[in-house]
Amino acid sequence: MKSRIGLIFLSLLWSVPFCSAENPAVNYIQSVVVDYAQPNIVYAASRGQGLFKSVDYGESWNLICEAAGNRNFNVVVQDPMTPERLLAGGQQSGLLLSSDRGETWQVIGLPGESINEIAIDRTNPKRVFVLAGRGVYSNQNIEKEKWILCFDYGRYMQDSMNLELPKMKGRDGKVRRFGYGRFKKIAMSPLRPNTIVVGANWEGGFFRSDDGGKSWRHETLSGIFRRVDVIYFHPTDPDVFYVGTHHQGMFKTYNFGKSWTPLSDGLEPQIRSPYYGAYLISGFAPDRTDPDTFYTGSDYSNWKTSDGGEHWYELDRTLSCEFVRGMAVDPHHPNIVYAGSNVGMYKSTDAGRHWRAINTGFREIEVMETISAVVGKDSLEFALTEYYPFVFRRAHGEQWMAAGWRLPECGVKTVSDIYFEAASQELVLVTDHGDFVSRDGGYRWHGEGPDMQYLPVKTAVKEWKPAQLDSVANYLLEIDLQGDVFFTDSLVDSLYRKPPYISLQVVEIGYPYNKTVPCWSQNVDDCLKATVEIPRSAVENGKTYWVYAEVRDFQANYKTAFAQIEFGEKATVPVTMQLQRGFCLKRAR
Repeated sequence: MKSRIGLIFLSLLWSVPFCSAENPAVNYIQSVVVDYAQPNIVYAASRGQGLFKSVDYGESWNLICEAAGNRNFNVVVQDPMTPERLLAGGQQSGLLLSSDRGETWQVIGLPGESINEIAIDRTNPKRVFVLAGRGVYSNQNIEKEKWILCFDYGRYMQDSMNLELPKMKGRDGKVRRFGYGRFKKIAMSPLRPNTIVVGANWEGGFFRSDDGGKSWRHETLSGIFRRVDVIYFHPTDPDVFYVGTHHQGMFKTYNFGKSWTPLSDGLEPQIRSPYYGAYLISGFAPDRTDPDTFYTGSDYSNWKTSDGGEHWYELDRTLSCEFVRGMAVDPHHPNIVYAGSNVGMYKSTDAGRHWRAINTGFREIEVMETISAVVGKDSLEFALTEYYPFVFRRAHGEQWMAAGWRLPECGVKTVSDIYFEAASQELVLVTDHGDFVSRDGGYRWHGEGPDMQYLPVKTAVKEWKPAQLDSVANYLLEIDLQGDVFFTDSLVDSLYRKPPYISLQVVEIGYPYNKTVPCWSQNVDDCLKATVEIPRSAVENGKTYWVYAEVRDFQANYKTAFAQIEFGEKATVPVTMQLQRGFCLKRAR
């Protein structure tokens, strides 16, 4: 049987900022915080609607700050020693302070600056670092002292890296130098609070200070272009911290940043083109009761690890949004997890296995029409709206949940009809870009054509050798990396054409888990066969090592290989290694 409706477009999308039982509500959540002293209290910083507070575990929300009419918030954080104190900020808001859990607010510094992220010293909460558009501002005592621009991003790029910040046109038509935006993070080591790390932009890597912001240096992840966004310091091991990148997944250091290893086994890409996959790390939340468990959002998929990133598995499709930007785990009830997305807030009470929307109090979208359908054993209701996300679904007794996964990415701009084919259990959405079909109750949609897939590509093998070789002072390794790999950058966007694509290292047996540092490392642009020189002074004669290779792959993210080697009398040592997906040294442990 077929239930079908014809739709008449309505001109009004937004109504009053309160969600009734009849209309769905949405919000773009950028940051989420659970009150560590009273976990029923949850804060959410949103893009476009302001700063919100819930006192009932997220079941309803109240607007608590508009920042003098500006509702674009990027961040809210809680004082680690005084739970009543909050810091927040957003677009041209300056830094805001509340001393009464959000009841009242005052600007305490940086008026007119856009605040992207805030780092508080857990040992001295009056000491604060703020990531703004121009760079990093620091204050040793926010109650008494002035703010200092301790990291001038544009000046550093020009003076230390000989690079000019690119220009971009804003919505107001004015052209400005590109600075830091809302996706970039700053973090301070809780155990070594003079170490501050800030993500980078198209220069890749990150910026780091180990003297409280007095001096800074730029660092990379194994010498390969990787843009760091998320930063997470391990709460009990001072040598360990993690970084999440813009398109290349998660990485971990066991030796306080002296070297890095990939940590994305199990993550699947968003296929951006037949030649390019993005392994994006966005929203991130650790479980404070278990430092090896954390959650992360990505584009069109969301993930969890319970072993410190060694393995990942995808969260349930009931987390039906396209992008998760902020996440938080209840510190007293770790099975409760919040995910702030581009279409509102989600909540799980079973550690991420299932999710439901909790958007009461956010702005409504007016519904054009609804239909009912029995999908499997579930009686569901579907609603269409004129604008994104176009489709919502709900079961009896639940709030409306967005169900427009990937529709704009597939080119959908308007919708005109929805119907359900009971016999085939297919939900059909009629759009300006063809018909889309869902076979799982609206969680995932597929267009009339085939879904985008990778085209099989293999980079041709090239060889590199220095013009002059010194076999007296050095050992010569003749590296031969075998296996299919793809880093032919002429087939991808120019933004990602940034060699070198290969990192070669000599490491001790047991690396990286024994926290040692590579004895030697070198990058090679794009040659799978390379002769490299290793100073004899860098290794011990007769000692066994691993030669480790890490290769950027535009589809598989990375491939790695290793071989055991012992340095002795022979000056030239051939080394053949088979590249495989995943982090090979994990399997060698």
